[in-house]
Amino acid sequence: IASPYSLNIFVRVSLQSNPGFLERLSETAGGTVVGIGLFFLSFYVLFTNEGRALQTAYSLNEGLSQVVLLGPFSSLDLQNNNHLVHLSSQLHTSQPLHDPNYRVAVQAVKLKRQVEMYQWVEYRESKDYQEDGETKTETTYNYNTEWKSEMVNSRNFDKEIGHQNPSAMAVESVTVVAPEVGVGPFSLSKGLVEQINNFQTLSLRDFSTFNLAPFLSVDDDYFYHTHNPRRPEVGDVRVRFSFAGLSGETSPLGRAQTVSAANDQLPY
Repeated sequence: IASPYSLNIFVRVSLQSNPGFLERLSETAGGTVVGIGLFFLSFYVLFTNEGRALQTAYSLNEGLSQVVLLGPFSSLDLQNNNHLVHLSSQLHTSQPLHDPNYRVAVQAVKLKRQVEMYQWVEYRESKDYQEDGETKTETTYNYNTEWKSEMVNSRNFDKEIGHQNPSAMAVESVTVVAPEVGVGPFSLSKGLVEQINNFQTLSLRDFSTFNLAPFLSVDDDYFYHTHNPRRPEVGDVRVRFSFAGLSGETSPLGRAQTVSAANDQLPY
């Protein structure tokens, strides 16, 4: 049974049979067995984790006692080869990262382009109640329009008519990473570069819209693929940029980020 309250809210009522005595007994017995098994398993997990924690603490203390501290302007020293060293210095990259489609360029380790589309989203809420000796489930479907970074498949909606989303985005999200990242005289390994994830939103407050594509507009640090960003329609796209690991000698975005690294990922 479906009854529309408004254009974007629908209610559906379904019937479900009440479980019999044997079915309820089977569910209770099964739950008891599972509970007992989890109780004994928790003791095993507890003792195992304590042993691993002690081993980790011992290894860390041993490593700290052997670490060699390097200054921010230290040069390569072969005597430190195969030793545990620690360095703290500013990041540097060879060239800016850029997105030519939006004329964005940042001297950083990573540049992220996050794309969102204005789409229909379905929300459902269910509640059970008893009526005439039967259990009934009332499900309310509510449809709203929102900016979403992932595609919402409207074919899975209870009411797709009037709430259809596009099948794909015109632009894809992507993260560009600098090919070479250095700190002091060292080059960071891929593992250390992957840990640089303190993304900051790129401000478009002073961004020049000169020579920008005619279908683009800028509002509140977003590029909008529409001329009316305050009144979007389903299918409209907006793009925001963020960066991580600011580098370079001079940048209007601030000073280069200082990072710390250990020698197992700093090649001598």
